[in-house]
Amino acid sequence: MTRLSRLRPRLRRRWLGAISIVAAVTVVAVTLASPFMVNGISMSSTVQSGQVVLVDRVSTALGLQRGEVIVFHPPDNPSSVPFIKRVIGLAGDHISITDGFVHVNGIQLDEPYLAPNTVTTTSVWDFEPTVPAGCA
Repeated sequence: MTRLSRLRPRLRRRWLGAISIVAAVTVVAVTLASPFMVNGISMSSTVQSGQVVLVDRVSTALGLQRGEVIVFHPPDNPSSVPFIKRVIGLAGDHISITDGFVHVNGIQLDEPYLAPNTVTTTSVWDFEPTVPAGCA
């Protein structure tokens, strides 16, 4: 038996092992996270239109926290293009916009991610929702 013929099974096992590892890592990565291309300027102080972000699929199941950036389909149109937004209110929180600032439960929200002198506005009159239970 030549040396080359003894190397072939070893190389084959190594290649199969390497391919198996790459396939397993790919499956885990796709299951835990997925890429999302940002389209729009609503989050421009944090992410820019055209950027690709990696969206974690696991942490939302553990519960959202105020300040996290999330990607979701709007509940009134689940087949539409997904939105990327920052969580500002959790279940039971009362949200209001007064004098250009967001308030949560009557306390002005600290928004260090906004550019200086940014004024928050809404096109909806009397916009003061309370976040429903089970929502964020």
